[in-house]
Amino acid sequence: MHPEEVTNLKKCGLWFPGGACPVLGCGAKTIRKACELRRHWREMHESIVATYPCSMCSFFAKRRFDVVQHFMTCHRSIRNRMGKSHCVGNVIYQQNPSYVDPHPLTLESVLGRHDYPSDNEVL
Repeated sequence: MHPEEVTNLKKCGLWFPGGACPVLGCGAKTIRKACELRRHWREMHESIVATYPCSMCSFFAKRRFDVVQHFMTCHRSIRNRMGKSHCVGNVIYQQNPSYVDPHPLTLESVLGRHDYPSDNEVL
């Protein structure tokens, strides 16, 4: 590969909106936005992940939103007394059971140097 091809690859990145994750063995087929790719990378390609426990039972999830949804549907009798702010326990960092090693790729090499919108902006 010529040096200018490497430079172009770095600028472009290996992923494009609507494309699959380029990590071998990952299997994620369609990732529509850069914010979804960042979330996917955090959940699948980092060896240590944050998990959020339910404050009332043994349920936990990688996404805080999922714990809030669980709490609101499974703990109805106490949700009005506690409110949403108390439904998620302290974050726990642990080995990622879904980990797929991205080596030699990094999130930066996959995204490239595009000026993708932030998570709050619309494409």
